[in-house]
Amino acid sequence: MSKFLYPAAAVFALGLAALTWTMAQAEEEAAAPPIELQSIGALEVTPEGVLFLADSVGAAVYALELDLPARAKKESSADEAPMENIENLDDKIAALLGTHAREVVVQDMVVHEPSGTIFLSIHRGRGTDAKPVLLSIDPAGKIAEVSLSGIPHSRLDLADAPKFDAEARRNPRLLTVTDLEMVDGELLIAGLSNEEFASTLRRAPYPFSGSAKSTGLEIYHGAHGKYETHAPIFTFIPLNVDGKNHLLAGYLCTPLVTFPLDEVRTKDRLRGKTIAELGWGNVPTDMVPFQQDGEDWILIANSRRGAMKVKTADVLAAQKQPGITHEVNPRTGVVDYSVPTGHIAQADRLDDHHL
Repeated sequence: MSKFLYPAAAVFALGLAALTWTMAQAEEEAAAPPIELQSIGALEVTPEGVLFLADSVGAAVYALELDLPARAKKESSADEAPMENIENLDDKIAALLGTHAREVVVQDMVVHEPSGTIFLSIHRGRGTDAKPVLLSIDPAGKIAEVSLSGIPHSRLDLADAPKFDAEARRNPRLLTVTDLEMVDGELLIAGLSNEEFASTLRRAPYPFSGSAKSTGLEIYHGAHGKYETHAPIFTFIPLNVDGKNHLLAGYLCTPLVTFPLDEVRTKDRLRGKTIAELGWGNVPTDMVPFQQDGEDWILIANSRRGAMKVKTADVLAAQKQPGITHEVNPRTGVVDYSVPTGHIAQADRLDDHHL
């Protein structure tokens, strides 16, 4: 997988580091139930060092309390990245795990910005025998497998996870959790449930206490010409609209949809506003806000298209319009712009000048 730096909004795709935690913490948590992952997928990390990781097959989200060192203070600029590009990362990961690059499947990537540590969720192998692996890369570029033994942690069980159906075109159990975002002290969990409105956004205050609350989601997919309740959000970010938090979400075949967060928190079912259709046959895999030449943008990484970017101002303007409610051309609404970097699988903010 190729890596690159994109000045003023550089995208650093994929990398990881060695984790440390104190012996005192390890001894304190020695009696905690072990983490036994059945799968690994979406990741989220807080500035305080809490790493959330999703196990869709196990119908759970884990919160790992990591003791990450602060990054050495260093002035960075658009021309000087805080770490070097790592070429042929998939080959390096395969060598570390004792397999071939074709057997390394990257699920997600996040950056702990204060320490400069990058985390990757990996499946070693494919199919039902794939082994879940958490990797880290430190600012020096050292790649390491993260042992989950002894890390202080808590677990949130997802009681409404869909059934495992290996015969389905897309096994719904594997989409129990598709993305995670921490917003206002609450972990937001996108994915599928076993409810009639299978597309679901769960909410769980952290530290975890009790079960997650869920809201069933409905969208109008303009390229398909119909309302949909079984298509999950694949990636989303918080978006401030006139002082109120909304969510900007990307779906299969790339409709962009907004949801008011206050309504997510108060309604059992919610219909979003479709503000763009950005093309068939594609899954958006990540969205990251950034600035370039003083203008706010949102980068969108994709499964089958090159990376694109949209102007935040265009998204905010579209949010104030009625939205798409009838069948339209698959390229309608908010305008997207190509990012001349080749394919980007995952992206996250590395510092003020680089993603």
